[in-house]
Amino acid sequence: MNTNNKINPGLLELDLFCKGMKIDGSCDLEHDARMVTRTRAGLGSGLEIIIPAYPEDIYMNVPLLEKFVKDSPYTLIKRDGQYIVTKAGRDVAIIRLPRQPAFYTQKTSNGTLIEP
Repeated sequence: MNTNNKINPGLLELDLFCKGMKIDGSCDLEHDARMVTRTRAGLGSGLEIIIPAYPEDIYMNVPLLEKFVKDSPYTLIKRDGQYIVTKAGRDVAIIRLPRQPAFYTQKTSNGTLIEP
């Protein structure tokens, strides 16, 4: 990745939250990320990502399902085993995806899925 295209992690967080992100077909979110569900009204049911930053990484939820995302300049791609946020086709950040906790798919004794 060309580091000349990187942007400030805090500004990236704000822009992603406001504009959302599209998901490229190269991504394997089913195996690499927490499940994306719409269990609440409004924002907050997107993709959990970690933006590397100093002194602390930024954990955020990126909108994927809202109507405004169709106009987003951001796309998540997977290349060489890494997840990369691109903006208008240019790499801007290598991010990490937190793994889905095991309890997300656990069921109660009567078979009801435990809601996260």
